[in-house]
Amino acid sequence: MPAKRLAPNMREIARQLGVSSSTVSRVLNGYTEGFSVRPDVRERILDLVKTSGYKPNPFVRSVWAKKSMLVAFLDYKQKWEGTSGTYEYAMVTMSNQLAREGYQVSTNLMTEEEPEQYLPQWPVDGIAIPDVAHPARLTRIEKIGIPYVVINGVCGPHGSCVIVDEPQCCNLLFSHLYELGHRRIAYYNAQGTTVKSRSHYSVAQRHAAYLGFLKRHRLKPLTGHDDYTLTPAAFLQLAVRDEHATAIVVYGHFQALKLMRAAYDLGIAIPTQVGLACFDDVYPMQFLNPPVTCVALPTEAMGQLAAELLLRQMRDGQTAHGETHVLQGSLTVRDSVLPVARTGGNVKRDA
Repeated sequence: MPAKRLAPNMREIARQLGVSSSTVSRVLNGYTEGFSVRPDVRERILDLVKTSGYKPNPFVRSVWAKKSMLVAFLDYKQKWEGTSGTYEYAMVTMSNQLAREGYQVSTNLMTEEEPEQYLPQWPVDGIAIPDVAHPARLTRIEKIGIPYVVINGVCGPHGSCVIVDEPQCCNLLFSHLYELGHRRIAYYNAQGTTVKSRSHYSVAQRHAAYLGFLKRHRLKPLTGHDDYTLTPAAFLQLAVRDEHATAIVVYGHFQALKLMRAAYDLGIAIPTQVGLACFDDVYPMQFLNPPVTCVALPTEAMGQLAAELLLRQMRDGQTAHGETHVLQGSLTVRDSVLPVARTGGNVKRDA
């Protein structure tokens, strides 16, 4: 078997083209100040780099460019009880996008005792931070002036953020239930979360969308929608056995998992006794019995856009001005909700 051909290094690229290594480096790093190169030479360098499989050494590149080529992902908590959610999937996509541009990601696993405005103790070119509920958390980052982007949260006046179009997502789900004939719809809010977590924009907007949808259709909200202290078992007793709900909408996938377990323990059958649907279509929702109807949040698109916004600041020198970018979700219909009186809608079923 012939030996696998290794990708060339910068010196070999320069030797093949008959130019200096510094010229190759400056072209790859986008230098223009005090440096010029003929357009045809620049094009030849970029073409050979692309076709040869050359990959810059991050350490060497950072020395030449006087940059760290690192992006810090902040606020990763040491919590392993839950499944992955919106920002984890988005940040995986973001890290892959940054890697393609020569950046590496650094992070630390924060404990509950560490301050929310913790900053890394090493040089970085930019910061990504998830689930910011209030711009006050970003005071130190704003003061330093380092480029940053927020995923699934709000930003300050010198940053960018990518969030979910919660009203659009809520309308998708509630309309689907209404088309299936459900009129007694219960809402299991962000029960089990901390007061701090409940300040996230999604909590208030999903709850408001529930109340607004029912009001527009002249329906009454069922008891328990605003009580964050109810355990899953207590909520099911109230919503299903006392209020006779035909469908339950759950704030998130983690709460839905707990609710389904409690329903099993109480002998409440989903979906024959009550339907259940939730926000955030992540593992293991499609593998449960029954597989759960979910609003799929645009996590991949959020990660891609967040990477682009941060790259514009770090690489291209663009200035952010507190921009909020809103992305829409989609509905994945599975078997956890049955029709009450009729079927309808044009939503495709999950294969």
